[in-house]
Amino acid sequence: MNDIDLKHIQQCELMIAKELKRICEKHDINYIMGYGTLLGAIRHKGFIPWDDDMDFAFLREEYDKLIEVCKTDLDDKFFLQTWDTDPEYPHPYGKILLKDTYVEEYFSQNTKSKKGLFIDLFPLDLISDDTDKQKKYIKSDFFFRRSLWMKKGHGKLILKQNLKQKLKYIFSRCLFAFFPYNYLKSKYKKTQIEYNNENNCILYDFTVKSKKFYSRVMLDDVSYYDFEDTQFPGPRKYDEYLSRLYGNYMELPPVEERGKQHTLINYDFGKY
Repeated sequence: MNDIDLKHIQQCELMIAKELKRICEKHDINYIMGYGTLLGAIRHKGFIPWDDDMDFAFLREEYDKLIEVCKTDLDDKFFLQTWDTDPEYPHPYGKILLKDTYVEEYFSQNTKSKKGLFIDLFPLDLISDDTDKQKKYIKSDFFFRRSLWMKKGHGKLILKQNLKQKLKYIFSRCLFAFFPYNYLKSKYKKTQIEYNNENNCILYDFTVKSKKFYSRVMLDDVSYYDFEDTQFPGPRKYDEYLSRLYGNYMELPPVEERGKQHTLINYDFGKY
């Protein structure tokens, strides 16, 4: 991906994000920038120069509200992609796609889900403060996520890895073949919200490998930060959040490591 195309991708994603901002402000939906998007806002006042996506996070009730209002208030040039609006999309988080564009991500290439330039929408659920329950929840979450995307053909590139990874993938595919897709999705939906009514404040984040928990205060106590030519909300205690994820986040990575997170392998801007 050359720098001109990357900048074009970023501008299209910013257009989608502004539509998200419009809807959330109109309907009083709380959300934050997350992950590299928040890092970009704090360190670069916009996109990390080599980044190719935007991420936003929501408490579950706010995410559900967004999904509902998008049914009637999302501009027609966008498509809200969830595992309910796109039968071939197996992930427990949503995307807003820009219609009449096309992208193919490395992990999901050759799958049948709708593909377009997008931003990611991550729902966050509460988890028990009991250690044993946490371990059980994490195992269930991993099982269901892996089973659903495998059943829709995601992750086939694992077969190009070493023998151990190939065998694990093949074994998993054989195991999941005994469970219907809709059954697994239904069970996963119930698992996700199992602890949301408990009196605790610990959030579970399935997107990070080793640091899965943080306080819901991160989503309750927000401030607005400059991002390119607009502003988006992020945690007021962004230092605590970013340090947990990235360590010394203000230090730029070595040049040779920049852009390694690129996931887009094919793209078409269509009329944009």
